[in-house]
Amino acid sequence: MYTHEVLIFMHIPKTAGTSLSLVLKKQFKPHEIVRVDGPVKDTKYFNAQTKCIMGHHVFGYHKISSKERYITMLRDPVDRVISSYYHHIERVKRGWETDIGSKIINENMDLQDFLNCKESRFKLETENLMVHYCSGGSSTDLTKAKENLEKYFVVIGINEMFDESLKLMQKKLNWNDISYKNANITKNRPKLSEVPKNIIQKINEMNSLDLQLYSWVKKKLEDELNNINN
Repeated sequence: MYTHEVLIFMHIPKTAGTSLSLVLKKQFKPHEIVRVDGPVKDTKYFNAQTKCIMGHHVFGYHKISSKERYITMLRDPVDRVISSYYHHIERVKRGWETDIGSKIINENMDLQDFLNCKESRFKLETENLMVHYCSGGSSTDLTKAKENLEKYFVVIGINEMFDESLKLMQKKLNWNDISYKNANITKNRPKLSEVPKNIIQKINEMNSLDLQLYSWVKKKLEDELNNINN
């Protein structure tokens, strides 16, 4: 276990994490950052120079250092799921093929089909993904997700309040330059107002725990920002 401080950015897909990653890269030297996607058990990936870990990984890297702080971003669950569907399609069209995107294209799956698919890789994308990440690997343990966020996270940002979230991170983590350009934006996707109401209702039903987590985090963020500004 290392004794120096390590910042761990848990990047939940389609929550403005790519834009935040670009800001993070301005705060550390390249050799101080380790990119991790998925579970990594081999500690050879980390060393005494590691000061930042970022990537698509569920909660659970604390134990690497005695001084660890987490950050993450959440997003309105309905918007996140819809963005995920169109993002996979866009990746295939750009030549960045994914298993999910290929299946969507090859089987001509619409958004309804995407939601109805029972394959585990699809269910992870469409059912309580944020609770899955925050709880450490469970899509149903909302209590554990909240406990982890309370105990280990210095800032939990909200996609819809990105600038406010970023300024709070700057204040709490003593960051310098936080300028950014929007990155990894899913184009050619409909606005929420253009999505059929039955689809939105289905996503809400499938992500009831994510909705609760999102509302809880958003309220905490708004309260904290109000306290700072008053």
